[in-house]
Amino acid sequence: MDKKRYTWYIEPLNKETNDAIYEYLSKTGLEFSAEPILCADGKKHNLWECPLNLIPLLCGNKKSLQLRFVVWGKQGRYGRVINKLFLFVPKKKYRKKEPKKTAR
Repeated sequence: MDKKRYTWYIEPLNKETNDAIYEYLSKTGLEFSAEPILCADGKKHNLWECPLNLIPLLCGNKKSLQLRFVVWGKQGRYGRVINKLFLFVPKKKYRKKEPKKTAR
């Protein structure tokens, strides 16, 4: 009955994100490492295995801390690792409107 259980991964795309993930995981005392994992797109990506509660935290601080990352997930023990970022991005209808930048 392991089908409903997900394993979550984050692929940092810049140094700030990598440092933020490392800092969070080192404070939690969880076992962690960044490993190259073969994903559904056929490429190997360096992914951090992380708890689910870290993903919304990173999404909320994405702009202020200049974080860039991709969220991956795997269902069950032998599932494929696929891109799951769409689960954590709010729908356009509910996004806050950003003020338009004017040239001065």
